[in-house]
Amino acid sequence: MEIRENSRGIIAQREGLEEFYIKSEGRQTPSAFDWGTQYTRGATDSEIVTIEFKNGRRGFYLNRDMLVLAQGDVVAVSANPGHDIGVVQLTGWLAKRTYIKHQCQHPDGQAPLPVVYRKATENDVQKWCESIDREYSAMLKSRQIALNLGLRMKLSDVEFQGDGTKALFYYSADKRVDFRELVRILASEFRVRIEMRQIGPRQEAARVGGLGACGRSICCEKWLSSFASVTTSTIKAQDLTPNPQKQAGLCGKLKCCLNFEVDTYLEAKQKMPRVRGRLLLEDCELFYVKNDIFRGYMWFSREPKSSADLLMLTTEQVAQIMALNAEGKKGAPIDTLRPAPEIPAESAPTFSNVIQEESITRFDRSKKSPKRKSRKRSKGSTKNPAQAQQKKQP
Repeated sequence: MEIRENSRGIIAQREGLEEFYIKSEGRQTPSAFDWGTQYTRGATDSEIVTIEFKNGRRGFYLNRDMLVLAQGDVVAVSANPGHDIGVVQLTGWLAKRTYIKHQCQHPDGQAPLPVVYRKATENDVQKWCESIDREYSAMLKSRQIALNLGLRMKLSDVEFQGDGTKALFYYSADKRVDFRELVRILASEFRVRIEMRQIGPRQEAARVGGLGACGRSICCEKWLSSFASVTTSTIKAQDLTPNPQKQAGLCGKLKCCLNFEVDTYLEAKQKMPRVRGRLLLEDCELFYVKNDIFRGYMWFSREPKSSADLLMLTTEQVAQIMALNAEGKKGAPIDTLRPAPEIPAESAPTFSNVIQEESITRFDRSKKSPKRKSRKRSKGSTKNPAQAQQKKQP
């Protein structure tokens, strides 16, 4: 039975049970694939659960009562103060493995895990939906208040706690901001406890979301949880255009996807011969211009820093010439190094059944040409009436 649709997704209830879950076709589905289900064996593997909240905010919780949980279930968890409502993202062995990995990366932040209270009841879901409905209007109102106070900060998102007793305001700012007056006004305006959290440009883009240059949702919104540093050397290694506007994402920083294939490019470049100077041939000298690491081709010109009249050589030919130059010899003449032109393969002709597509009798009827009305003039008639009147006058 479908209950309601909001920014979290489509909330549905299981038949005959007071259990709620997020449908898979909802807007915010669990953003992780539980590939560790087959490795979950004992009950101890189900003690740790990963819970997801608004816009990808996640946390690890302790399943103290060993509830039978599945991905997408709506549960009530402990919070400070009160309780919060979230959606189960990972369970079992994979959740425990992810938690251990997180503890190894953040050894200083080892605190007792919060607890999963219960599966969300109808009353919990009702309060949760009411809190969600307040978020958009609260964000617009808080932006106006911050503007009136003259604060140089950007409020990007608002998230109310599931029980409606607390609100998280996410903001970004270039410098330190004194928002104590803002917190007092927001607390009196919304009658809840206010917590301000500063986020960076990448975290802001992940929470707000959007479409990337590829036409799909940005990676940090859907599945990317950790941000690796992206430098200009990554662009140089892939021979991309060093245009910061073209290589920047929605956050204004270099795109995270630039790191996805850089290892493949570096591995392929290691197989390419490193040309550090000129190549000596019997009749000329060649200077390196560019290469194609996937097809194994390299382009050279006869003049330094020139892109005119380029000569394409294979990596094997370049390696042979470099070996000869190292021995004090010169390579073969340039005419013998030119590769044979590639003949494109002829594509097989395609036929279609024209008889079934068009009518056979489409040319039987002759087209009737429109008749033109011919105006027969009487003898002595003229086009200009003034001339006719002059002829009538004696």
